[in-house]
Amino acid sequence: MNQLKEYRGLYKAKLDSKGRVSVPSHFRSVVNSEGSKSFQETISFFQLPENNQLFATSPENLRYAVDKLKGSELSDSFAFAHDIIPDDGGRILLPIEWRRASFSQETELIFIGVGRKFEVWGAKAFEDSDKSRFEQAVRGVYAALD
Repeated sequence: MNQLKEYRGLYKAKLDSKGRVSVPSHFRSVVNSEGSKSFQETISFFQLPENNQLFATSPENLRYAVDKLKGSELSDSFAFAHDIIPDDGGRILLPIEWRRASFSQETELIFIGVGRKFEVWGAKAFEDSDKSRFEQAVRGVYAALD
């Protein structure tokens, strides 16, 4: 298997009135680096049912996860998934049920690269969240580089 590519960084993007948002160019480059000739590659999005947060990954990274999962754990996970094909400009249309549940009052989304996947948050939800997991992770990397 090829070395899996990682998503890194925090990016803000506007959610338009039709529910479209541009996937950050860095994240598009991760999908493109996996052999896609264009960004017309499906991105698999999942909704975490407990907090309506979204996360997504590329087809190659999803294949890696599928290889690790077994039985009902695998099939049950797809109940909360949508495969979304970005348009030529890199925009995706979020399913209306996700917009209502996760982003009904949001006009700006936050994309956060977290290794083999990226998370999508509403800007307000991200601001209100406990960011200690990110701060602790950065401190861990800093210490590991000593």
